Amino acid sequence: MKSSFGLYLHIPYCLRKCPYCDFNSYGIEGAESRMNEKGYREALIAELRAYSALSDWSGREIHSLFFGGGTPSLFAAESFHFLLSEIRSLFPLSSAVEVTMETNPGTVQEDLGEEKLRSIRETGVNRISLGVQSFSERKRKLLGRWHSTEEILRAIENIRQAGFSNYSFDFIFGTPDESIEEWSEDLRRALSFSPKHLSAYGLTIEPGTEFGRLHKKGLFQELDEGLQADMYELCGSLLHEHGYERYEISNYAQEGFECRHNLGYWQSEDYLGLGAGAHSYLGLGGGKARSSKRWVNLPRPEHYLKEILSQGSAKQREEDLNPEQQRIEYFFLRLRTAKGFSIEEFERSFDESFLPRYEAPLQNLNDSGLLICDKDHIRLSQKGFLFSNSVFEAFAEKS
Repeated sequence: MKSSFGLYLHIPYCLRKCPYCDFNSYGIEGAESRMNEKGYREALIAELRAYSALSDWSGREIHSLFFGGGTPSLFAAESFHFLLSEIRSLFPLSSAVEVTMETNPGTVQEDLGEEKLRSIRETGVNRISLGVQSFSERKRKLLGRWHSTEEILRAIENIRQAGFSNYSFDFIFGTPDESIEEWSEDLRRALSFSPKHLSAYGLTIEPGTEFGRLHKKGLFQELDEGLQADMYELCGSLLHEHGYERYEISNYAQEGFECRHNLGYWQSEDYLGLGAGAHSYLGLGGGKARSSKRWVNLPRPEHYLKEILSQGSAKQREEDLNPEQQRIEYFFLRLRTAKGFSIEEFERSFDESFLPRYEAPLQNLNDSGLLICDKDHIRLSQKGFLFSNSVFEAFAEKS
């Protein structure tokens, strides 16, 4: 029996590009990329139809569906009616399918009021991810976020009044000159709305972003690492007090409300990505049992549309993962989660014994307090979450 998979649809348009963002997104206010909603949604379906005819995907059940971006909520409700109707005609959906849409407060106020949200919920979207980022006006201005606190509050009210009970907030911490009190206030205000899920990302300076360019010129300074670590620990302890558990490095949820779609990524489940710049992965595990491959589409929306409509595919590149790459990816993904991995699972996936290759780094990381080894099970400690990159690198060196 074929396993289920996650479906990701990338909608790359935003009102404007945020200075910290390195996602494949394009601002439409400055005509960086004209939004062709009708043409883009038809290209998504043409791409999905092409995959539905392939034996690797045909007839498989979808367990999660994620509209990401960009800002998907810029599209009209009728576009999601169209997309979900076509998806259901091509693939069976799990009875408990999770259907997430990313939104931003500005668009929720301007283009996605309560009525539109109700219409979107009727299509089958049952989870909303809201990019709050901060309730602090200072932080939002620094992050290039155009929405006001009033718009954030109205967006949350619209989401709740439209009947969504499963909604998540995204936050950023560790901005220049941020105090731990400012971050604490963000978290406490978020908790007052009882979201089912919360993501908290430390600000990173990515090459190619506006912040990256400013940092290279010495005009943008990162916050002290020690203070960022304190903020991370505060987040974990405060959310735990209110019934949220960390289930991945940057993600917290009430029991039973972990993001099903993202769990699929971290557990190396198959996923199919549609749209400009979308990534896909096929092949659980690896070693002698099964090979793995991944591919990515052309990033520019206009190039994606042209290739899909003329060639039926918009792949930019594709690669087969060799055993070493598969092992590195396995540790990088599994150890991101609070559950970690079991030695038995590793040996079953890769058809090789674990200890001959990894006994030395396992012992060193355990002695350093970065890992918790409970019989067959291995996971990050609280300290390990703070230094997760060091853990990933130690396993990668032996892979």
